[in-house]
Amino acid sequence: KGAFLKIKVPLPKNPIEQQKIAACLSSLDDVITAESKKLEVLKEHKKGLLQNLFPQEGETVPKLRFKEFENSGEWVFDAFSEYIKLYRGSSPRPIQNYFTTDESGANWIKIGDTKNADNFLIKQVEERITPEGAKKSRKVEVGELILANSMSFGKTYQLAIEGYIYDGWFVLREYEKQFDKEFLLQLLNSDYMQNQYKKLSTGGIVQNISSDIVYNTVLPHTSVYEQKRIAACLSSLDEIISAQSQKIETLKLHKKGLLQGLFPDINEHNG
Repeated sequence: KGAFLKIKVPLPKNPIEQQKIAACLSSLDDVITAESKKLEVLKEHKKGLLQNLFPQEGETVPKLRFKEFENSGEWVFDAFSEYIKLYRGSSPRPIQNYFTTDESGANWIKIGDTKNADNFLIKQVEERITPEGAKKSRKVEVGELILANSMSFGKTYQLAIEGYIYDGWFVLREYEKQFDKEFLLQLLNSDYMQNQYKKLSTGGIVQNISSDIVYNTVLPHTSVYEQKRIAACLSSLDEIISAQSQKIETLKLHKKGLLQGLFPDINEHNG
């Protein structure tokens, strides 16, 4: 406590200058708060759309339907296993023997790489494996969908890069005749599907999901034309949400720069 009280805080002597600095930073804080609230409203709007554009439990049609599809009849409900094949990734072992920083290395896609994903799109990885390691893993291509079966289990991502997946992932294949990819990505990440994973998991709390659990979920779907219409609506909203998130990050960086510019460096001051 004594050491804290001895810290020198540089302040402008002129109270008017202090007030101007405070007013500048406070107004920027107000803008950041307002933009953050706007982001939350957009996210809530997306959540509501997901609930209304997909049929919910006990329903055969969604609450909201685009006008051109109002007389298109009921949606179809069948097991995941009827439409999609899952292929599990695999790891060369011991994995540490196969990491490389060499340019010849292949992208090694892990669950941890999702922290930099935007709109469930994986664009970069932290680690690469050697060509020898790649031979013992499963290759995935740009545009493919991969589903996490561990940690952040049940979430599905699209790849903007090619690479190799370990056994914490399933890659989804052979669904194109029945599903539009963008629609499927939105559907698999909706509460409708996430709640099914939880119900089918023992006790409802689980760190991993098996292919059996995924295969036993029920996938609602309609014509590919209607799927594309729903996907376009949700994707455009995702882009707005991403732009809003970026706007907030830019404002925060601007504030950080202002703080550095408006206040002298304490070390220089003490020196």
